[in-house]
Amino acid sequence: MVKKILIFILIYASSVFSQVQWDKNGIKGASAVSSQLNLSSVSTDAGGVFFAYENNPQGDADIYVQYVDGAGNTKWGTSGVVVATAAGNQKRPSVALDGSGGVYVAWEDEVSEDIYIQHLDSQGNELWTKGGIRACSASGLQSRVKAVSDENGGVILVWVDERSGSGTDIYAQRINSSGNVLWHTDGVAVCTESGNQSSHVIKPDGAGGVYVAWQDYRNGYTNIDIYVQHINSSGLSLFGTQGLAVVTSSNNQQKPDIDVFNGYLFISWQDYRSGTNNDIYAQKIDNSGNILWGTNGYPVCTSGGHQTNSRIVSDGLGGAIIVWDDNRTGYDIYGQRISSEGLPVWEPNGMAVNSSEGYQYTTKLVSDGANGAFVVWNDDRSSPSDPNLMAQHIKSDGTLLFDVQGLSVADTTGYQDGHEIVSDGSGGFFAVWRDARDGNSDVYIQHISDAIVITSPVSNELWAGDVEHTINWDIKPESVIFDHYVIKASVSPGDGYPVTVVDNVSKEQTSVNWTPLTVSSSTVRLRIDCVLQDGTTTASFYSDLFRIDSEPPAVFHLLEPADNTSTILNVTFKWESTTDALSGLDHYELWLNNSVYTDTLHSTSVNLDLSEGDYVWSIKAVDKAGVVRESSESWNLSTSRDTDPPTVFHLQSPANNSWTKEEYPVFEWSGSTDAGSGLKKYMFYFDGQLMRDNIVPTQHTVTDVLVTPGSHSWYVVAVDSVGNSMESEEINTFSMDNVQPKVFSIIGPADGTWSSTATPEFSWQAVSDTGVGLARVQLWVDDQLLIDNINPSGTSLVPGSTYALSEGAHQWYMTAVDSLGNTRNSTETFTVNIDISRPNLFNLVTPEDSSYVLNTKPSFEWEPAHDDISGISYYKFYIDETLIADNLTGLTFIPDNDLTEGVHQWKVKAFDLAGNSKISTRFCFTLDVTPPEEFSLISPAQSGVLHVQKPEFKWNSTNDLVSGFRSYTFVVNGVTTVENIARLDTSIILEHIFENGSYTWHVTAYDSAGNSFNTPEQSFTIDCNPPDLASSANVEAVEDQAFSYTLQTHDPDGDDVEVTFTAVPSWLSRNNFTFSGTPGEFTQDTVITFTLFDGIYTVPKSVTINVVHVNDPPVLTSADHADAVEDQPFSYTATATDAENDDLVFTYPVLPKWLSAAGTKVSGTPREGDTDTCFVVIVSDGTDTDTLKISVTVTPVNDPPEIVSADTVTATEGSVFRYKAQVEDPDSKNVIVKYLNLPKWLKLSGPEL
Repeated sequence: MVKKILIFILIYASSVFSQVQWDKNGIKGASAVSSQLNLSSVSTDAGGVFFAYENNPQGDADIYVQYVDGAGNTKWGTSGVVVATAAGNQKRPSVALDGSGGVYVAWEDEVSEDIYIQHLDSQGNELWTKGGIRACSASGLQSRVKAVSDENGGVILVWVDERSGSGTDIYAQRINSSGNVLWHTDGVAVCTESGNQSSHVIKPDGAGGVYVAWQDYRNGYTNIDIYVQHINSSGLSLFGTQGLAVVTSSNNQQKPDIDVFNGYLFISWQDYRSGTNNDIYAQKIDNSGNILWGTNGYPVCTSGGHQTNSRIVSDGLGGAIIVWDDNRTGYDIYGQRISSEGLPVWEPNGMAVNSSEGYQYTTKLVSDGANGAFVVWNDDRSSPSDPNLMAQHIKSDGTLLFDVQGLSVADTTGYQDGHEIVSDGSGGFFAVWRDARDGNSDVYIQHISDAIVITSPVSNELWAGDVEHTINWDIKPESVIFDHYVIKASVSPGDGYPVTVVDNVSKEQTSVNWTPLTVSSSTVRLRIDCVLQDGTTTASFYSDLFRIDSEPPAVFHLLEPADNTSTILNVTFKWESTTDALSGLDHYELWLNNSVYTDTLHSTSVNLDLSEGDYVWSIKAVDKAGVVRESSESWNLSTSRDTDPPTVFHLQSPANNSWTKEEYPVFEWSGSTDAGSGLKKYMFYFDGQLMRDNIVPTQHTVTDVLVTPGSHSWYVVAVDSVGNSMESEEINTFSMDNVQPKVFSIIGPADGTWSSTATPEFSWQAVSDTGVGLARVQLWVDDQLLIDNINPSGTSLVPGSTYALSEGAHQWYMTAVDSLGNTRNSTETFTVNIDISRPNLFNLVTPEDSSYVLNTKPSFEWEPAHDDISGISYYKFYIDETLIADNLTGLTFIPDNDLTEGVHQWKVKAFDLAGNSKISTRFCFTLDVTPPEEFSLISPAQSGVLHVQKPEFKWNSTNDLVSGFRSYTFVVNGVTTVENIARLDTSIILEHIFENGSYTWHVTAYDSAGNSFNTPEQSFTIDCNPPDLASSANVEAVEDQAFSYTLQTHDPDGDDVEVTFTAVPSWLSRNNFTFSGTPGEFTQDTVITFTLFDGIYTVPKSVTINVVHVNDPPVLTSADHADAVEDQPFSYTATATDAENDDLVFTYPVLPKWLSAAGTKVSGTPREGDTDTCFVVIVSDGTDTDTLKISVTVTPVNDPPEIVSADTVTATEGSVFRYKAQVEDPDSKNVIVKYLNLPKWLKLSGPEL
């Protein structure tokens, strides 16, 4: 066996949290503008990973291979090495290690339909013929090749093969490192049983052979089973010629997965034996093919919902860990561990590995080498259209070692799918997947491992660049076979770790010190490389991102006091603010005469009381890492005491002798200054009293002093920082008036009146003011100022046409205004209505124009008239131009006196509230109250009996001399049946069918005015009857006997009956009304359907034929003779047929003692002395039986003799030694004993030594 160079040889595994070793969301392993499909990967002996994939840059699929080393470097270019570019598609690659640092890659060629393979060395050089060698060139299609190492420098291939032309089989081949096939040309058959074999999975057996499991269709497409085969290093099948049945339960068993450990094969699959949903089953098989976990497997999960896509790995303790996709409550990932004895270790039906929201699916599984496993799946919780990759680490006791939501392997834009995972050989794993984050389907890869964990620095920790720091890491307690560490640093993602922290660190060390003077970055990451003596990096481990700050804050300047300033003892220092781009500013320090005065400043100014003297001052800015930037200047300062008052200043407003109406007027002054200690405050005095103190020097106003009506005075005092003061040059006096003018009322137009002019006269009471004096009067209409500056001494106003009001209602009032703007509104607001438009046109309703009226006092109705301004007040009513009624407020009118017959004209006149009027349209009507002339009915006559369902009705004609005849109405049983019959139509035949019974009828004649005359009512009777079936409607027929039936009909009225057949059973033939036929084995009860018609009635009918069935006995169809060989398993299967497909029961009255029966199968093994024999099988369908005698010929075979004497005896030096071999023969034959390789001191004497 080739010895792998591993980074670490595990002694035991601790459950520390694994780390994402490379860039977040992985590194790009291969990129191209086309889609990259069907990944295959394998971890290398040197701590890296090989992967192969399909790529179609030229439009057809080619095969590429890439190598990524343990440090995450792509070694074979951006897209890898292309190994197959022949015309057409090369697809579905599979890779395997060669044990010497290189890799095998196999694929299927769609043009030749064959399997090809290439061998690459550790540098990516092709070792065989360009384009690969053909591993199989048999006829038919060879596809879906899988490759594994034979662990002796060569490779084993297994593929799906269609050379037979009658389905798919499984074949295998072994090839050595020179490209020579070691088994039969074009491969050895793994399984060529009837039906298809597909979906195979393979694992090396560790001895140059391979285990293969597959889906097997030998029992049909609705009864798919799982089989397994073990091919040894010589290409021989160890589990029979067609494989070992793992499961043959009912329905389908599919998608097997396998693992191998210590000579045991573990296999899992999804199973539909329940017939309702897929479950998960598993099996354990030893290298002799013995089933260890029960016939047809152990039920790992039979929970509700579907469980699919199972994956299995050995737990290293004789059992296995299985995970699967589970939708019992959603779309989640579940898992179970099965012990060596085949018992569940975790929760019954599995425990939830991940049950986050959204879908989790496409589970992949790999052992962690410490009795646990890693799981990786697709997860769409953050984006259903762009699934990401998540992982979980499960300990052997079921503990989840990652966060309960899982560890993110890749969580970025676009989809991540098609993933593969392989062990890194040191307790971690590599994940390889397709990734669409850049708009293409690229290949990305990630390494998850905790072999080395960097414990310092921690995530986002801040280091100062000019301080020595310690880098610490933890190592699992393992034997290390690499030579030394190299530690490097990255300062920007993707920069390739350009900073060497320390080179050639002893592998025994777990810490180093570093002063990062040249590094300043917020995205620093350390990488520890594990390096061999030849410089090869076998693996790399990464710290979390942290920060190093070697740069001081940005340059800044002092502001005040300026250089060489002389000032008082109280000094305010000010300087520019600054920033620190990386760690951020922490605080400022004030330095006086080269000593720190205060170091807790967080703003850009500070006020201090100093002693008299001379100073040199500066500011230092300190960032959060402790790096210092001093201000660009150091300035001189002198301090002394102050005795001068502030400068003279003036009051501004309110001005002296002014008026104001404000209760809180703005008091404003010009402001003072102080060259000594500086102005400290202002003091505000009002009416001789201090009202406000400590007004800041920058404030020159007071706005919060309440002023009452009357005369007042004010002034201000300025005070500097040492108490010197200066009073304003003036003391101002002002008067305040905020009292409204006196109350007054408005007079006209009076409230609610209407005006026919748009400029009515407005009048009000005289107005006066007790304060500063009245200035003007205002007219307000609809809350808008209509006229301003009206003479305050006036009391009325007629607006000019410029101020004309619009039609409608307006609210108006007057406002008096004094000289300070104090106002008083009139006590009232009146409404004046303006309307200069007539009502709108309106229409009459009834009687309608040119209509007929039947009442001498008809009701007249008209539409309401509308007036959009003042509204309608009343109506006047006219007939024939004569005023009949006045002051009507409703919309109807009935005259008090009768109107005469003849033509009349009527109209209505509407008046609005302003007196405007509008006349309606004029309508004419004719008054007629005389009905049409009398007339009589003809037929059907009174009390007549009819035998038809559509009789003809007749009557005499009539006329009208006033308004004229209009129409007839025909009435049956009091219901109007036909209307608007013309005057000349005096007969009618209805489409309506009259059912049997009694009826009444009459006719009504109408004139044009609506007057009517009804004829006297007459009665008649309808009497009709339907046909019926005369022969029986329910008859009986017997299976396999001739049957005949004749149909007969009857009509009570003697009408001819027409028969129409709508459904006749196929086993009957018809001759006119006679049916005949013979019901067969499966003929069911049937019905003849038909209709009867006598000219009036259509009657649906049917005849039911009840078929009486008889039983057919079963028939045995299996052979009556069988051959058996002594000491070899014998089996005989009984077969039978039954015409009714009844359930059959097989019994065997007497069997030879070496035979036993189960259902249709008789089996056993004849031993020495068993001779030719026979037995009887009886089959029964529950009613009848069939019997068959089967003779069995037993062929005897020779059994070898056995030496039963001891194989170790003792001889004593100098004493006679004798030995005679004791032999037994099962066949009691004569046995010849020979002694070989005798010592020289022994001789043969007869049968004795």
